[in-house]
Amino acid sequence: MPTDTGEFSLKQWKEVHEFFKAGDIKLSDIEPSKMSYKALQAERVQETLKFEKKNLRRTDRELRRQAYQNSNPTLQEGALAGVAGVAVEGGFTFRSAIIRKIRSGKSISAFTAEDWKDICIESGVSSFKGGVRGVTIYSLSNYTATPAAVASALVTAAFGIAQQAYLLRRGQLSSEEFLLNSEVLCVDVSVSALSSFRRSSPGKSVCPFPM
Repeated sequence: MPTDTGEFSLKQWKEVHEFFKAGDIKLSDIEPSKMSYKALQAERVQETLKFEKKNLRRTDRELRRQAYQNSNPTLQEGALAGVAGVAVEGGFTFRSAIIRKIRSGKSISAFTAEDWKDICIESGVSSFKGGVRGVTIYSLSNYTATPAAVASALVTAAFGIAQQAYLLRRGQLSSEEFLLNSEVLCVDVSVSALSSFRRSSPGKSVCPFPM
Protein backbone atom coordinates (compact mmCIF):
# COMPACT_ATOMS: atom_id res chain seq x y z
CA MET A 1 0.00 0.00 0.00
CA PRO A 2 1.37 3.45 -0.82
CA THR A 3 1.98 6.18 1.72
CA ASP A 4 -0.26 9.21 2.12
CA THR A 5 1.73 10.95 -0.59
CA GLY A 6 1.21 8.06 -3.04
CA GLU A 7 4.82 6.92 -2.87
CA PHE A 8 6.32 3.52 -2.05
CA SER A 9 9.23 2.79 0.24
CA LEU A 10 12.49 1.21 -0.86
CA LYS A 11 11.59 -1.85 1.22
CA GLN A 12 8.35 -2.31 -0.68
CA TRP A 13 10.15 -1.90 -3.98
CA LYS A 14 12.65 -4.65 -3.02
CA GLU A 15 9.90 -6.98 -1.82
CA VAL A 16 8.01 -6.65 -5.08
CA HIS A 17 11.10 -7.34 -7.19
CA GLU A 18 12.14 -10.27 -5.04
CA PHE A 19 8.66 -11.76 -5.36
CA PHE A 20 8.77 -11.73 -9.16
CA LYS A 21 12.39 -12.86 -9.23
CA ALA A 22 11.90 -15.85 -6.95
CA GLY A 23 8.40 -16.94 -7.99
CA ASP A 24 6.89 -18.48 -11.14
CA ILE A 25 4.80 -15.39 -11.92
CA LYS A 26 6.34 -12.73 -14.13
CA LEU A 27 5.46 -9.08 -14.11
CA SER A 28 4.36 -9.42 -17.76
CA ASP A 29 1.78 -12.03 -16.68
CA ILE A 30 -0.14 -9.52 -14.59
CA GLU A 31 -2.91 -7.42 -16.08
CA PRO A 32 -4.77 -4.57 -14.43
CA SER A 33 -8.12 -5.54 -12.98
CA LYS A 34 -11.28 -4.14 -14.53
CA MET A 35 -12.86 -4.20 -11.09
CA SER A 36 -12.28 -1.62 -8.44
CA TYR A 37 -10.99 -2.66 -5.04
CA LYS A 38 -14.29 -1.59 -3.49
CA ALA A 39 -16.35 -3.77 -5.84
CA LEU A 40 -14.57 -6.94 -4.70
CA GLN A 41 -15.08 -6.57 -0.99
CA ALA A 42 -16.94 -9.38 0.79
CA GLU A 43 -20.06 -7.35 1.46
CA ARG A 44 -20.36 -6.28 -2.21
CA VAL A 45 -19.11 -9.29 -4.17
CA GLN A 46 -22.60 -10.75 -4.78
CA GLU A 47 -23.85 -7.42 -6.06
CA THR A 48 -20.81 -7.19 -8.34
CA LEU A 49 -21.42 -10.70 -9.72
CA LYS A 50 -25.06 -9.88 -10.53
CA PHE A 51 -23.98 -6.71 -12.29
CA GLU A 52 -21.36 -8.57 -14.36
CA LYS A 53 -23.87 -11.30 -15.29
CA LYS A 54 -26.17 -8.62 -16.69
CA ASN A 55 -23.26 -7.17 -18.65
CA LEU A 56 -22.38 -10.61 -20.06
CA ARG A 57 -25.98 -11.22 -21.16
CA ARG A 58 -26.12 -7.80 -22.79
CA THR A 59 -22.81 -8.40 -24.56
CA ASP A 60 -23.96 -11.85 -25.69
CA ARG A 61 -27.17 -10.43 -27.17
CA GLU A 62 -25.22 -7.74 -28.98
CA LEU A 63 -22.73 -10.24 -30.43
CA ARG A 64 -25.58 -12.50 -31.56
CA ARG A 65 -27.33 -9.55 -33.20
CA GLN A 66 -24.17 -8.54 -35.04
CA ALA A 67 -23.50 -12.13 -36.15
CA TYR A 68 -27.06 -12.42 -37.46
CA GLN A 69 -26.78 -9.18 -39.39
CA ASN A 70 -23.42 -10.20 -40.86
CA SER A 71 -24.82 -13.55 -41.98
CA ASN A 72 -27.93 -12.12 -43.66
CA PRO A 73 -28.14 -12.92 -47.38
CA THR A 74 -27.55 -10.08 -49.83
CA LEU A 75 -28.27 -9.49 -53.49
CA GLN A 76 -24.54 -9.22 -54.14
CA GLU A 77 -23.88 -12.67 -52.68
CA GLY A 78 -26.83 -14.06 -54.66
CA ALA A 79 -25.33 -12.62 -57.85
CA LEU A 80 -21.96 -14.16 -56.98
CA ALA A 81 -23.67 -17.54 -56.50
CA GLY A 82 -25.16 -17.18 -59.96
CA VAL A 83 -21.79 -16.26 -61.48
CA ALA A 84 -20.19 -19.23 -59.73
CA GLY A 85 -22.88 -21.50 -61.18
CA VAL A 86 -22.27 -20.15 -64.67
CA ALA A 87 -18.51 -20.65 -64.36
CA VAL A 88 -18.69 -24.15 -62.88
CA GLU A 89 -21.37 -25.75 -65.05
CA GLY A 90 -20.52 -23.81 -68.21
CA GLY A 91 -16.79 -24.50 -67.92
CA PHE A 92 -17.31 -28.17 -67.08
CA THR A 93 -19.67 -28.67 -70.03
CA PHE A 94 -17.34 -26.81 -72.42
CA ARG A 95 -14.47 -29.09 -71.41
CA SER A 96 -16.61 -32.23 -71.62
CA ALA A 97 -17.93 -31.31 -75.07
CA ILE A 98 -14.41 -30.83 -76.42
CA ILE A 99 -13.21 -34.11 -74.89
CA ARG A 100 -16.22 -35.92 -76.33
CA LYS A 101 -15.44 -34.70 -79.84
CA ILE A 102 -11.76 -35.56 -79.48
CA ARG A 103 -12.67 -39.09 -78.42
CA SER A 104 -14.85 -39.39 -81.52
CA GLY A 105 -11.67 -39.14 -83.59
CA LYS A 106 -11.30 -35.39 -84.25
CA SER A 107 -8.40 -33.23 -83.16
CA ILE A 108 -9.03 -29.67 -81.97
CA SER A 109 -7.34 -28.26 -85.05
CA ALA A 110 -9.80 -30.23 -87.20
CA PHE A 111 -12.90 -28.82 -85.50
CA THR A 112 -15.25 -27.18 -87.97
CA ALA A 113 -17.38 -24.10 -87.40
CA GLU A 114 -20.32 -26.43 -86.86
CA ASP A 115 -18.40 -28.32 -84.16
CA TRP A 116 -17.61 -25.11 -82.29
CA LYS A 117 -21.21 -24.00 -82.69
CA ASP A 118 -22.43 -27.21 -81.08
CA ILE A 119 -19.91 -26.83 -78.25
CA CYS A 120 -20.90 -23.20 -77.63
CA ILE A 121 -24.62 -23.96 -77.67
CA GLU A 122 -24.20 -26.86 -75.24
CA SER A 123 -21.96 -24.76 -72.98
CA GLY A 124 -24.35 -21.81 -73.14
CA VAL A 125 -27.31 -23.92 -72.08
CA SER A 126 -25.31 -25.38 -69.18
CA SER A 127 -24.11 -21.90 -68.19
CA PHE A 128 -27.71 -20.70 -68.08
CA LYS A 129 -28.71 -23.71 -65.99
CA GLY A 130 -25.74 -23.11 -63.68
CA GLY A 131 -26.70 -19.48 -63.15
CA VAL A 132 -30.32 -20.35 -62.42
CA ARG A 133 -29.19 -23.20 -60.16
CA GLY A 134 -26.81 -20.99 -58.18
CA VAL A 135 -29.29 -18.15 -57.64
CA THR A 136 -32.18 -20.51 -56.85
CA ILE A 137 -30.25 -22.62 -54.35
CA TYR A 138 -28.84 -19.50 -52.68
CA SER A 139 -32.33 -17.99 -52.41
CA LEU A 140 -34.01 -21.15 -51.13
CA SER A 141 -31.30 -21.95 -48.58
CA ASN A 142 -31.02 -18.37 -47.26
CA TYR A 143 -34.52 -16.90 -47.52
CA THR A 144 -36.42 -20.07 -46.63
CA ALA A 145 -35.84 -23.03 -44.32
CA THR A 146 -34.85 -25.25 -47.26
CA PRO A 147 -31.52 -27.10 -46.78
CA ALA A 148 -29.01 -26.80 -49.61
CA ALA A 149 -29.29 -30.50 -50.51
CA VAL A 150 -33.07 -30.26 -50.90
CA ALA A 151 -32.78 -27.00 -52.86
CA SER A 152 -30.28 -28.63 -55.24
CA ALA A 153 -32.62 -31.62 -55.69
CA LEU A 154 -35.56 -29.33 -56.45
CA VAL A 155 -33.64 -27.42 -59.09
CA THR A 156 -32.30 -30.61 -60.68
CA ALA A 157 -35.79 -32.12 -60.79
CA ALA A 158 -37.24 -28.93 -62.28
CA PHE A 159 -34.65 -28.91 -65.09
CA GLY A 160 -35.18 -32.59 -65.77
CA ILE A 161 -38.97 -32.35 -65.93
CA ALA A 162 -38.72 -29.25 -68.14
CA GLN A 163 -36.56 -31.23 -70.57
CA GLN A 164 -39.05 -34.11 -70.58
CA ALA A 165 -41.89 -31.64 -71.23
CA TYR A 166 -39.94 -30.21 -74.17
CA LEU A 167 -39.52 -33.69 -75.66
CA LEU A 168 -43.21 -34.38 -75.08
CA ARG A 169 -44.23 -31.22 -76.95
CA ARG A 170 -42.00 -32.20 -79.87
CA GLY A 171 -43.64 -35.60 -80.03
CA GLN A 172 -40.49 -37.49 -79.08
CA LEU A 173 -42.15 -38.90 -75.94
CA SER A 174 -45.57 -40.27 -75.20
CA SER A 175 -47.59 -39.16 -72.20
CA GLU A 176 -46.85 -42.44 -70.43
CA GLU A 177 -43.10 -42.09 -71.07
CA PHE A 178 -43.19 -38.51 -69.85
CA LEU A 179 -44.86 -39.53 -66.56
CA LEU A 180 -42.56 -42.51 -66.08
CA ASN A 181 -39.38 -40.52 -66.78
CA SER A 182 -40.51 -37.70 -64.48
CA GLU A 183 -41.24 -40.14 -61.66
CA VAL A 184 -37.86 -41.84 -62.06
CA LEU A 185 -36.15 -38.44 -62.11
CA CYS A 186 -37.89 -37.31 -58.91
CA VAL A 187 -37.01 -40.55 -57.14
CA ASP A 188 -33.39 -40.21 -58.28
CA VAL A 189 -32.94 -36.66 -56.99
CA SER A 190 -34.73 -37.55 -53.75
CA VAL A 191 -32.27 -40.37 -53.11
CA SER A 192 -29.40 -38.01 -53.92
CA ALA A 193 -30.73 -35.44 -51.45
CA LEU A 194 -31.07 -38.05 -48.70
CA SER A 195 -27.55 -39.29 -49.42
CA SER A 196 -26.24 -35.72 -49.11
CA PHE A 197 -27.89 -35.43 -45.68
CA ARG A 198 -26.15 -38.59 -44.52
CA ARG A 199 -22.75 -37.57 -45.89
CA SER A 200 -22.87 -33.94 -44.76
CA SER A 201 -21.86 -32.93 -41.27
CA PRO A 202 -24.10 -30.50 -39.35
CA GLY A 203 -23.29 -26.89 -40.10
CA LYS A 204 -21.60 -27.64 -43.42
CA SER A 205 -23.17 -26.58 -46.68
CA VAL A 206 -23.63 -28.92 -49.63
CA CYS A 207 -22.12 -28.05 -53.01
CA PRO A 208 -25.06 -26.94 -55.21
CA PHE A 209 -23.31 -27.80 -58.47
CA PRO A 210 -23.35 -31.56 -59.15
CA MET A 211 -20.32 -32.69 -61.12
